Amino acid sequence: MNQSQRINNRYNELTDLEYQFYEEKAIELCAREIGATTLNENQLKIFQALREVYIKAVMKEEILNTELSKNNLFSGITIEHRKDVELYSKKEEEKDMLWYEIVLN
Repeated sequence: MNQSQRINNRYNELTDLEYQFYEEKAIELCAREIGATTLNENQLKIFQALREVYIKAVMKEEILNTELSKNNLFSGITIEHRKDVELYSKKEEEKDMLWYEIVLN
């Protein structure tokens, strides 16, 4: 299922409370796009005509932010893992050098 289908399915399954939440976020998005802090009466009419589009845009933005944060989390783990591997390799080299010194002496 592609992202558009997931958003459409999610939109169709919204509860009243979720719908109200997304509608508020959509109004904020609409106002942001036109450079306003709140919508006047005419702008609100335009929003009402495009309500579903704006709500789905907010949902898509939410999905993208979630995916980005997951990617950042995994990249953080990868970086930490690399540091651990480098530290382990360094300790192995030190142990090997000590072993050679013991054997040579």
